[in-house]
Amino acid sequence: MEIVERPKKLVVGLLLAVSLVVGFVAGQTVRADSPPAPAPGSVDDPLVTKSYVDQKLGGSAALVDQIKELQSRVAALESKVAVLEQKLANANANPPGNQTNPATEKKVYVRNTNNYVNLREGPSTGTRIIGQVYRNIPMTVIGSSGGWYNVRLPNGAVGWVYGGIVELR
Repeated sequence: MEIVERPKKLVVGLLLAVSLVVGFVAGQTVRADSPPAPAPGSVDDPLVTKSYVDQKLGGSAALVDQIKELQSRVAALESKVAVLEQKLANANANPPGNQTNPATEKKVYVRNTNNYVNLREGPSTGTRIIGQVYRNIPMTVIGSSGGWYNVRLPNGAVGWVYGGIVELR
């Protein structure tokens, strides 16, 4: 049996050697036919160069210019928004048609039986409390609705107070 095994091993070894030589030659042939890969880190290497990105995106300088232009527009719009918000705040604090003559203005004060009154967003206990007004602080009446007074405080704040807790003077 040993005589039969030896030629088998020899044949397998020769086949293995031949396949290695054929694989090496075929690999070199395929490699020679393909274009050479760029050297790592070279200008042509797409993984590390800015030129590849610029080529694919059409140049980063144009994108940078567009970003700067958009940032400039945003800043201008933010400035306009700030001006409009200030105008709105001024209009809400002193709406046209609610201008009164100081000699005829009605003033309300917190009754002596209470320490303060809640200043609310609207004429209802269901609206948000936006502040508190304490005794001896004059509130100018600018309107009324259902037992509630719409008032302006000396600091310009505007809100609603319940008429049962304040008194006209």
